[in-house]
This record gives sequence, structure tokens and C-alpha cells, in this order.
Amino acid sequence: METRDLNIVKILYQHQHEYMNSDAIAKLLGLSSKTIRSHIKIINEASNEYGFTILIKKSKGYQLQIMDEGLFNYFLNERFLKDENLNFNNQDSRIRYIMKKIIAG
Repeated sequence: METRDLNIVKILYQHQHEYMNSDAIAKLLGLSSKTIRSHIKIINEASNEYGFTILIKKSKGYQLQIMDEGLFNYFLNERFLKDENLNFNNQDSRIRYIMKKIIAG
């Protein structure tokens, strides 16, 4: 997955209990809604391998569904968190750092 795909997954993960339409995601990433829709198709082709899928509901948008927490957490650590700058002023960032250290042993 490329950086755009990871950023889309990140946004949907941060809003995983709600649907987001492509316009809202596009605005957050500075992309077109058409680009978001095409990337979501690409993400869904590989997402089962990582324990998640993106649900698509007409007139509502997209929602991240995690089917296997372990696989999804591995995906986050391997694909996403390596690239993220650590910010100890942010609670989520601190938690991710601690979890990464615990998992790594």
C-alpha cells in the first residue's frame, strides 16, 4: 500500500464508529473524492490480508471494519506507525509508542 492508502486507513480508523463520505476524506487529505474512491477499491483488494475491510454504504460513505484485531495491529505497526513521527504531547501517539515497545519485546 502506498502512503495515500495508509492515510485513508488512518482517517477511517480514527472515525471507525461512523461512516465518512469520500468528500470528507478528500478534504482532509487534499485530494479529490474520485481519487479517494479509487484508492478505497485498491485498499479493499488487499485489506483482508491485514484483518480489515472498508464497508461501503450508499448515501453514507465508508467505514473501517476490523475483522482480526491481531492482524490489523500488526498492519498498523509494520505499515503505518514506522512512518509516523512520535509526538509525546499526543495521548494516542504515546499509547502507540508504548504498544509498539511491548509488542517488540
